Amino acid sequence: FFIEAGVGYPVKVFNSKWIDASSLLLYLALFIVEIFIRNRQLSSFIAMGLFIVTSIRLIGWHTPGIWKKPLLWSLFISFIFIDLGFLLIALSAFINSLDMLSVHSFSFGGIGLATLSMMARVSLGHTGRNVQSPPRAMTFSFLALIIGSIVRVIFPLIDANHYLIWIALSQVLWITAFLIFVITSLPILVRPRIDGQFG
Repeated sequence: FFIEAGVGYPVKVFNSKWIDASSLLLYLALFIVEIFIRNRQLSSFIAMGLFIVTSIRLIGWHTPGIWKKPLLWSLFISFIFIDLGFLLIALSAFINSLDMLSVHSFSFGGIGLATLSMMARVSLGHTGRNVQSPPRAMTFSFLALIIGSIVRVIFPLIDANHYLIWIALSQVLWITAFLIFVITSLPILVRPRIDGQFG
């Protein structure tokens, strides 16, 4: 919905009932295996299925116009990190350390970035402002969180010898991203709507 309404030109993104159904079933299966069965090989097999299904969804949702809209590309990239998390779980059957990195891909790059992006959208939209053109500082907050996600998830794969440095740097970038958001959004949220409507 956000993509079709926000890119500024007519587009119909790909959606499929079988993608929706298979995603839900695989999510449920992975949850059950991870919590109750604790079988790494089975988790990896299911996670690979989720990676494939989610990748198909991402490809179907892509249109070039999203890269001109910060509130769209930030959500799209957050979904990429969720997809990466499934891939890391799938590969963790062969490399144990990937299991923990998958958690950070889900939480830092996935949930963290999606939450920041939606908070920005709500802060602008519910105060009568233009969600198509957010303040530049909000874009910087998205970029800080994306870079932090890369540092936390990807850099340890490239150079595990400086693992503690990557953790510290990613923490600084996380704090920076949300601090920029607070500084940018607080004046918006404590003032009346600019369109004069209630809310």
